[in-house]
Amino acid sequence: MKREKKTILLSNIFLAKRSLALAVTFIIIAGFLYVSRENTKNIQEEFVTSEDIAITKQPSEPLVTDREQIEVSRKLCCYVCGAVKHPGVYTFSEGARMNELIEQAGGFTKEAAVTYLNLAKTVTDSEKIYVPTEDEVSSSSANESVLVNLQDGTTTESKSGAEDKVNINTADIDKLTSLPGIGEAKAGCIISYREDHGAFQSIEELKNVEGIKDGVFNKVKDLISVQ
Repeated sequence: MKREKKTILLSNIFLAKRSLALAVTFIIIAGFLYVSRENTKNIQEEFVTSEDIAITKQPSEPLVTDREQIEVSRKLCCYVCGAVKHPGVYTFSEGARMNELIEQAGGFTKEAAVTYLNLAKTVTDSEKIYVPTEDEVSSSSANESVLVNLQDGTTTESKSGAEDKVNINTADIDKLTSLPGIGEAKAGCIISYREDHGAFQSIEELKNVEGIKDGVFNKVKDLISVQ
């Protein structure tokens, strides 16, 4: 009888422990699910908040002030050509000086007549800036086909001498140096070529002379003849 009571008591204790273990397990699982749910909710709220912040902080289009619009409207243009490294049309602000435009065009070439330009001159809109070479300046004293204006740094063409062509087969040094782009050195090369190869058969043959390139030839082709 005592053994049966002891067995029943042990059985009840086992059932109580089992029930307690199940209750504890249930509480742990419920707590875990609750914590997981709260964490998921917080993550979703943070994600939505981050998106809202990102949308709010999107950069707006840059505003152009009235002053900037005025500055843009004041941009002017001029054509820089001649003995510069990069001839072309360049923009500049009102009040710019000639030296600024020369710098935009890459600066002077080695042949440029730098001292004959007024680099402090104020440039005007639609102006043409022509930079002459030293040969052009030296030849202009004998032939007025190219005149260098020392005041504004531009060149103007004269009508005098345009009708009288120079015969490159008979012209002496004085006649040859009267041509634009032909100095004493090039004139001497022309005479030497003529003595070595005979008379020029065409004006294009002049490009065979040492130092006579397309640039110089294009300047004199309408002023020379072989007859």
